[in-house]
Amino acid sequence: MDVLTETRSTQMQIPLEIVENFFRVRRRDAANLKVSIWTDTGLSQPITRTLVISQGPRHDRLMRRLEMPQIRGLARPLAVLFARLSGKRRFAFRLISRRSKDYREANRLLAKHGEQGGAERRFVIGTTADALWPRAKKFLPG
Repeated sequence: MDVLTETRSTQMQIPLEIVENFFRVRRRDAANLKVSIWTDTGLSQPITRTLVISQGPRHDRLMRRLEMPQIRGLARPLAVLFARLSGKRRFAFRLISRRSKDYREANRLLAKHGEQGGAERRFVIGTTADALWPRAKKFLPG
């Protein structure tokens, strides 16, 4: 998924399709997620993060945001790979900096297979059984 310049430097906006179909949270439900960072040495301890509900300045649209302090100060756009882990609402992510060697491949994958058509925000939701998984798992360490 793309991480674009957001309204807050430590939060990323989450498309509602990801909220509902990947995180499995109904769009207007409160939710806490247990999120680990996928590092070169494995998964970090999970941290509970609130999936924030935001309705914009006029309260006429629904958005969701996730607190991710690790994105502070990183040049945008970034890409992020989320994985669902076993257990209730457990996830891990790996940031792919646009200055990294993997970003070019992630960008190509999102350009070709990303949702939302020609929109700026691109994402792919899938499973390890999908044809794209071998390409996506290359972004994970070892």
